[in-house]
Amino acid sequence: MKLRAVSLAVLYIKSSFSISLPKREELKKPKTLAKTIAIGIGIVFLIADFSLIFVMMNLTMYDNLKPAGLQGLILLNAATTASVLVFILAFMMALSMFSMAGIESGFLVLPFTPRDLLAAKMALVYVTEAVAGAFVLIVAMVIYGIREGSPLMFYLNGLLTALVLPLLPTALSYLILIPLMKASKVFRSRTFILYVGGFIGMAFALGFNLYIQSSLAKMSDPTQLALFANPDSFISRFGRSWIPSWLAWKALSGASGISGFLAVMGNAALGLGGCAAVVGLLGKPYIQSLQAFSESTFSGKKFSMSGKGRFGRRFFEKRPAMFSLLAREVTLMNREPMYLINGPFVVILMPLLMVIVFLAQRSVLEEAMAGVRPFLAGPGTYLLPAAMGAFLGSSTSIACTSVSRDAKALPWVKSLPITPLAYFSAKLLHAELFSILGTVVGCAAGAFLLATSIVDVLVAAILSLLFGTAFNMGGLLLDTAFPRLRWDNPIAAMKQNVNAVVAILGAMGLIAGMAGLSLWLKLPRYGYALLYGAILALPIAAWLRLYPAFAEKRYGKMEA
Repeated sequence: MKLRAVSLAVLYIKSSFSISLPKREELKKPKTLAKTIAIGIGIVFLIADFSLIFVMMNLTMYDNLKPAGLQGLILLNAATTASVLVFILAFMMALSMFSMAGIESGFLVLPFTPRDLLAAKMALVYVTEAVAGAFVLIVAMVIYGIREGSPLMFYLNGLLTALVLPLLPTALSYLILIPLMKASKVFRSRTFILYVGGFIGMAFALGFNLYIQSSLAKMSDPTQLALFANPDSFISRFGRSWIPSWLAWKALSGASGISGFLAVMGNAALGLGGCAAVVGLLGKPYIQSLQAFSESTFSGKKFSMSGKGRFGRRFFEKRPAMFSLLAREVTLMNREPMYLINGPFVVILMPLLMVIVFLAQRSVLEEAMAGVRPFLAGPGTYLLPAAMGAFLGSSTSIACTSVSRDAKALPWVKSLPITPLAYFSAKLLHAELFSILGTVVGCAAGAFLLATSIVDVLVAAILSLLFGTAFNMGGLLLDTAFPRLRWDNPIAAMKQNVNAVVAILGAMGLIAGMAGLSLWLKLPRYGYALLYGAILALPIAAWLRLYPAFAEKRYGKMEA
């Protein structure tokens, strides 16, 4: 008979990682078979792409450290990187698990002890982070082992280390989070947790990207390489001060002797002891945090019908219908963290990634831009900023998912005294706000790289706005004609919406097509602007003429 905690942990893991594969009868349908093959190929390419980054980084690091006899540092680097990775992932995963406290509280009526519930949830977090940590550590271990001809014990120690390394970060994550959840009602909010988790994840992704880019740049510079290999470098000091990463390094570097095995056992004892202590001491506080989760933080605040109070003005003040509809669109997009992070925030996140790449590879990029800049002289000084602004402005997926995201609210919306044109116009205006922001950010970045004049920046901004408007209108038309109105998880309305894929790939394809056309045509400096402006103005004019009548017909037929 299984222990109750083990049975519950298995249930958590199966429900979290369940993969629905099509049945044999379903695979006989060409559409289902093609979709399954495409998804499989995509997963293989994603794993291969992610693997290639670490393989190339570790190979470059090994080849550059080998002449100085410091190749063992790639093991310390891998152990440190894996330790940081598993801690961040454990903290984020544990934090996100509290957002499901309402569902999990249903287990409180079953014969599970507080320790059972906490241990099972920690097991789920451990499994999730262990995969990522093991991947980072094993890639470096295999490269080092093959190049050095390491014994079998080296690989065994590495595998065991990869399994025990995430234990202590899991324990520390719950040691931090459980008291926080009990300390304040602010932390017992699903929206707060998802926002904090999302922004921590993005900050980690940006930092990790900077680490990868800067590491690759340093490996080709002897001076930077010497600083990296210095015992006083950050990676060395952190790796030696964080006990799990230090023990992981010792387990691999001392694999040929008894010291390596003792390091593995020490790491296991430290991790298991930490988990046992947290489960034993914080079982009841964990249950109390689940029971108190989602308590209202505004119960003491009263509405003022007279309009004198802040809440009265906010909820009951009369406003123009279009302003209220636009405010509703913005509020609903921002209230669901996954919508915000995968939609409007792209306009900020993508430039941040480009800034990180520029800072990490500045010398290489400046040299490349010096060679490319002469070829971009002339119309290229406004076409490139226009392309950057157009891509950012059309990548938010706001318009092409706007109707799908409203699926559950459609019956309520259709009962209001608003016209279909006002309803859909608010969605277009919402998308246009971020299209303008994308234009400003993209054109500014392009102008900075190419030292573009004010006139060319204005021309680029006009082209970018025309492009964004045309695609926002096209995306809204697409989601009006083919909305995804049936979903159980709100994320599906955006992340699993074919309309978003069509819009993004369509924008990328059109930008690439215009770039190719620009290279082929021989027009005066601003002839390209007139040509592309006219091309983009045509669908805008057609939309203004035909869409209102179409939208009114579709609005009456829409049912969730």
